[in-house]
Amino acid sequence: MGNVKFDFELDEVVSGLHLDFNGQDIHCFKINGATVSKELDIATLWNGTHLVMPTKYLKKGTNAIDVSFGCKFVKDGNGFHSMKDADGKMYCYSTSEPYYANRIFPVFDQPNLKNSFTLSVNAPEDWTIISNEARTGELENQPDKTVTWKFAPTPRLSTYLYCICAGPFLEIKCEDPLPGIPMSHFVRASLLDHLKV
Repeated sequence: MGNVKFDFELDEVVSGLHLDFNGQDIHCFKINGATVSKELDIATLWNGTHLVMPTKYLKKGTNAIDVSFGCKFVKDGNGFHSMKDADGKMYCYSTSEPYYANRIFPVFDQPNLKNSFTLSVNAPEDWTIISNEARTGELENQPDKTVTWKFAPTPRLSTYLYCICAGPFLEIKCEDPLPGIPMSHFVRASLLDHLKV
């Protein structure tokens, strides 16, 4: 389960504007603070790949979108993939190129529509989360025994370049990084001996 919030600019309100989303379900859909009415029936707006934004909720200028959604892990590597390693540990990673970010979250999945991404993830305590930018602040413990990871905003980039990796990765810090650029290798525990060679 996830939640995505973003703003976008419209020069004019047009019909047929939609988000790309090839996920499992949509729990809540808000446009400019208004919850899209159940009378419209989300099923009539979302065909499993495109989520249409009714024009009556849109306006010229800045528009704000808020979608709570669910997705299944994929097994073909296109979207958010999960796998169980030989040692029984679970790992997850995203692969969004060329057009698979929409299998992870609702988005305008077009490479020419670049945006800044800010990520927050609740994960098991023994997991490490890796994304495009560095973690910000301390890890936050949650009542359900998960830990919240927060990341700095990315520069503007295409959706297919956004990356999320999660699991009980082991970290090997680079002993001689470039000045001001911390660097690490992250590896599944079962492969640690091969990385050290």
